[in-house]
Amino acid sequence: MALRDQPYLPLYVQDFMTDEKLIECSPAATGVYIRLMCIMHKSDEYGTILLKQKDKQTNNQIENFALKLAKYMPHTIDEIISGLIELTEEGVITTDGDKLIQKRMVRDNYISEVRSDAGKEGGKKTSFAKAKVKAKLQAKNTANTEYEYENDIKELYKGVEIFFDEDCRPKTENAKQEWCETLDKLIRIDGYSPEHIHDVIKRTRMDDFWRTNFLSVLKLRKKNKDGIPYFTVFEKRLNNGTKKAIGADPYELAALTASKLGIQQ
Repeated sequence: MALRDQPYLPLYVQDFMTDEKLIECSPAATGVYIRLMCIMHKSDEYGTILLKQKDKQTNNQIENFALKLAKYMPHTIDEIISGLIELTEEGVITTDGDKLIQKRMVRDNYISEVRSDAGKEGGKKTSFAKAKVKAKLQAKNTANTEYEYENDIKELYKGVEIFFDEDCRPKTENAKQEWCETLDKLIRIDGYSPEHIHDVIKRTRMDDFWRTNFLSVLKLRKKNKDGIPYFTVFEKRLNNGTKKAIGADPYELAALTASKLGIQQ
């Protein structure tokens, strides 16, 4: 049975009570969040709220979501808007285009569907066994909590931030979150490993030519005039050796920066 058909909402109490992001939110925003999860539990795309064309009544995306949700919540429009702003700023929920997303719910639903598909493949013992093993492996790879997964993203962020000059790095929490969301999509949607992403960023930023064309992680998923994501462009150019890529660890980067500034080490 799909999660949305269950009469209850899976809630990991310990995670909920100790969520550092949610703790930063006001009681009012937490109340909006609980109602929001209940609505997302019944959504066609589990864990998300889709903003349809008819729902776009203003130029403010959060306000449009609030107007849509007001039909299902006992809160005023202003209370919902305030709650959604807090929740998105703290990273409890995220927006991706016309979608409002709770990543933990989306992940739980994926695991549930994997297990359900494995059960449907039963019949013959051999095929059932293979499906079960496959489901376990897939579930194992995705069963980390949202918080563990986000820790991996944070570690990757810390690992690549050092390759950017100080004036290029995010100055606010929102800007940092945007970088982390780009890294998340490169892994979750585009299928790159954290190690490969780190390597491409490092080599591109350490290349005297390409570093001037790559000043933000946000550029990696943007497309050039030929419709090719810049991550792929950088990856291919580096691999083809069009420009010599210089590999360096953080200490080499520090030495290179110091030499350019005329600092003796």
